[in-house]
Amino acid sequence: MSVTCSIIVLSLNAAAALSGRSVRTWQRRAEEGVVQRLADGRALVPADTLQPLVLVALGDDGLQWLEPADGGDAQAQAQVGALLALAALQPDGHGEHDERARACLVQAA
Repeated sequence: MSVTCSIIVLSLNAAAALSGRSVRTWQRRAEEGVVQRLADGRALVPADTLQPLVLVALGDDGLQWLEPADGGDAQAQAQVGALLALAALQPDGHGEHDERARACLVQAA
């Protein structure tokens, strides 16, 4: 399954959690027009805007879980947490995850 970043949008809270930037920073970006606002006033951050700020390389394995996790899906939240934890254990902190990590991410799928 191939996931395109540009079709994934996340809340300001999720963007703040993944990027290490504050919610207020993301609110300012929405006010400046960098982040899209919906008709109902909610601001959503496209994943392709967020991805360079995330210290972990998010491949298709991770991207597929972001929106459901942001929406409150506990299983997806656990999968994203596992991805971030496994990435943190990588010697260089970046790059592709090994087969054990991939197995953990798709185990519940």
